[in-house]
Amino acid sequence: GVIHQQDWIELTPEFVQDLHMLGGTILKSQRGRDAPEAMAATLKEHNVCQLFGLGGDGTHRGLLHILTACIAMNHQCSCMVIPSTINNDLPLVSRTFGFETACTVARDSINAAYVEATCNANCIGLVKLT
Repeated sequence: GVIHQQDWIELTPEFVQDLHMLGGTILKSQRGRDAPEAMAATLKEHNVCQLFGLGGDGTHRGLLHILTACIAMNHQCSCMVIPSTINNDLPLVSRTFGFETACTVARDSINAAYVEATCNANCIGLVKLT
């Protein structure tokens, strides 16, 4: 989380060099545990002037609250959100990379089922997408 400095990670070139090869995330998740005012105060205390969020509509709303709190305490901090959602439900955003990844995985599964179903007689390809 933002206010717990022990959770902060310094993203050095050595740390991120092979990050793209790993699954999952190394970043922390902030699920509304802390008040936006407390997060803004921490950002001001540590002179953080850029905050990036990666996520969907909840992330967008959360960063807006943090930005509003930063403005209220006269702390200049640029807040940027990178849209990433598997739901593809963000207004004014035609596609997000979370959605693109989901579509790619689904397409690969469907293609594999098609190959299996057509390479032998009397076969059925079945794919369940949830």
